Amino acid sequence: MAIEFKRKGRTAKDWYSYGPAYAFGFAPDRSLNVALDLASKGGGVTEVMIQADAESFREIALAMIVADREAAISAFGEALQWKPRHLRTKTN
Repeated sequence: MAIEFKRKGRTAKDWYSYGPAYAFGFAPDRSLNVALDLASKGGGVTEVMIQADAESFREIALAMIVADREAAISAFGEALQWKPRHLRTKTN
């Protein structure tokens, strides 16, 4: 399952799905960026960028642990083993 985004008007009863996030990345200022498109009320598409600065990482990690502790631990372990391409050697 991907990260899915939904929208709902403040007075609406239901949430409406628009699809998954299409880009995850990071910025030089050490923030986590998530880009997505949402259907806008007028019939068009709204591009949205969510930025979480490094100070928010703790809250994100805690939310992951509360949602599924074992999956979060596994994900953190795998992520800590990852090396950016520019730091990899031919033997990695």
